[in-house]
Amino acid sequence: MLNKLSYFLIIPVFIISFILFQSYNVKTQELEAPPNKINEGVLLGKHGHFAAGVVIVKFKLSSPLASHAKQLFDKDQDFQSLTENAYLDELNRQYYLKEIIKIQKDNRSIDDIKKKFPKRSQRIPEGAVVPEMGSIYKFIFEAQDIDIEDISQKYSIDEHVEYAQPDYIGTVLNE
Repeated sequence: MLNKLSYFLIIPVFIISFILFQSYNVKTQELEAPPNKINEGVLLGKHGHFAAGVVIVKFKLSSPLASHAKQLFDKDQDFQSLTENAYLDELNRQYYLKEIIKIQKDNRSIDDIKKKFPKRSQRIPEGAVVPEMGSIYKFIFEAQDIDIEDISQKYSIDEHVEYAQPDYIGTVLNE
């Protein structure tokens, strides 16, 4: 009697262990992707994963492009009309800039944040300042297979650009 009971317990434990091992094996196989190509639209670079064909550009606040880059692009006007410098326009054409998206439409005040997030805003330290986000843009290019790290470096050389970097993708590990 004890032998039959132990078989009834061992077999389900074995089956459940096998299923869990197989699901773990599938997950680890998904993580093992060829270098430089993780998923469609995601690349692996020197400093992490990033979106293919996308560069984040922050213009210096002193630059007229800080607030007008998207409007100029949408009206099909060159940046040179404000900067007297054709370098960025040449890069935009060379790499087939398709779209510019402003990361944040307007700067919010601490009061706006407190109204929108009353519980979270209780953790805001006294004298905190909202970071300036109005001059940050997402540059999206036609081609997905271009060297985004190289393009980011070329954009960051311009005197009107504070920084340019790939659109890094962070992941959260749930252990």
